[in-house]
Amino acid sequence: MWNIVVTDDEPIIARTVAKLLAQGQYSERLHIRTAKNGAEALQLMEQEICHILFTDIRMPVMDGLELTRRVREQYPSTLTVVISGYGDFHYAQQCMQHGVKEYLLKPPSKEELNRLLGKLVGELENAWPAPASITIIDTWSERLAEAIWSQDHRLIDTLVQELIEHGRAFCYTPAQTGVFIEESCGLLLRKINARGIYSLQEEEFVDTSAVEEPMERLRQRIAFLSEWIMTKRRGNAKDPIEEAKTYIDHHLADEADLEEVAEILGISATYFSHLFKQRTGETFVKYRMRKRLERAKLLLELPQYRITDVSMEVGYTDPTHFSKLFKKYNGLTPSEYREKLGIS
Repeated sequence: MWNIVVTDDEPIIARTVAKLLAQGQYSERLHIRTAKNGAEALQLMEQEICHILFTDIRMPVMDGLELTRRVREQYPSTLTVVISGYGDFHYAQQCMQHGVKEYLLKPPSKEELNRLLGKLVGELENAWPAPASITIIDTWSERLAEAIWSQDHRLIDTLVQELIEHGRAFCYTPAQTGVFIEESCGLLLRKINARGIYSLQEEEFVDTSAVEEPMERLRQRIAFLSEWIMTKRRGNAKDPIEEAKTYIDHHLADEADLEEVAEILGISATYFSHLFKQRTGETFVKYRMRKRLERAKLLLELPQYRITDVSMEVGYTDPTHFSKLFKKYNGLTPSEYREKLGIS
């Protein structure tokens, strides 16, 4: 079943388009809903996956231009079609910048809609694992949301394994697995937020784009969401990133790695790595290196310290490696830096 939302502030037009779509060759495979503006359309899309969106441009509350922009950000796999008047062509061109697939003039004919629908369904069938997966995604996301909320890690592992087995059974391609996971994660976040207790922004939750393997991306998001919920439940606990920064600053000479610091803080390494990069703009390793080399500059300004002493003091047992890193970061070797300061 493919879900379609038709959005127009003129109810007659919305119902007409919906009726024409329902009379086409895919009638038995379509679930069509109507909305009178962009805000209402987004509400419908939050409740249920939308595969194809038909929208007007000029509407109250939220127009089609803003709607297409929001849909591209929040629901990138949704295929969007603009249906509007001739005078709105300039706005339609702007919509095209937000990933709109087609632009139809009002009123669209049954033949136009059928032709376009055939094209869009073809795209969906190539991208999506199977129409039956729509129900599976919703059910699976609901169960996963409940497992994460109750911190049932055994059930979480079981559900991830179920997804892997489902993909094998239907011979999903990597691209299809990616689509399945993106839609599932979107639903998962909305189900957690719908509880009305905590609210997590989507851009915080999905910031794992650098992870290419879909299942690993899913595991990272589950770990992030689980830890985020537990952090919220702890209330006014100390900020883990500020604690981590303080620990690093006081242990520059040590070889404490990310996993060790995460264990000291009592959170998973995956969540800690994601949160540290998000909050500081640097990876754990780059932050520690920068702090070490900043500390080295201060020590090099003290004549009583030999360069080898400075190297050891900031955690580098190999003075040659330390010198290379120092020059890469400061543009000068430790010796050149001291000469610049007039220290022999």
